[in-house]
Amino acid sequence: MWAALYAREQEEHRLDVVAAEEWTAGDAATIGGLEASVRQLTAVIGGDFTAAPSAELRGLLQSDVVGRAERSAELANRRTDRAMALLWQLRELHHDDESKPGVCSCGRSLTVCTENGVLGAQAEAIRDWESSNLARLAAGERHALPETHPAVVAPPVTRRPVPGDSKRNDRRR
Repeated sequence: MWAALYAREQEEHRLDVVAAEEWTAGDAATIGGLEASVRQLTAVIGGDFTAAPSAELRGLLQSDVVGRAERSAELANRRTDRAMALLWQLRELHHDDESKPGVCSCGRSLTVCTENGVLGAQAEAIRDWESSNLARLAAGERHALPETHPAVVAPPVTRRPVPGDSKRNDRRR
């Protein structure tokens, strides 16, 4: 009787060991997969989002946190656009008067007009911003040019003028 109980316990132990090994192997595979995902996510976060190797990983990255960060970046870009539009408008009021050397367009001497000096230091950044927004305007995209900008006030002619036909000489509005 003891021998039969001992044999039965050994068989149950052997079956438990096999089940535990199968369980451990399954867990090891799951852990290995998760570790690989962490490595891939770390590489993607540290590098290029579009280089994510699978749609599943890209989906994991497109979380609420990423959405909020994108929204925050968009709001920051719009604030920058508003500031640059204001600088552009000020630059229109204070720039070198081509018809009067040494004089600002506001009428003061260039040495006296502090606005011209400050804006002149940012002239290239203002021109770059203006060029970028002119390209957006031409492409029909959202732009941040002020309503007083010549390209916004007088959009390009949609048709070539035909001599003698004033109706075809209209502008796009």
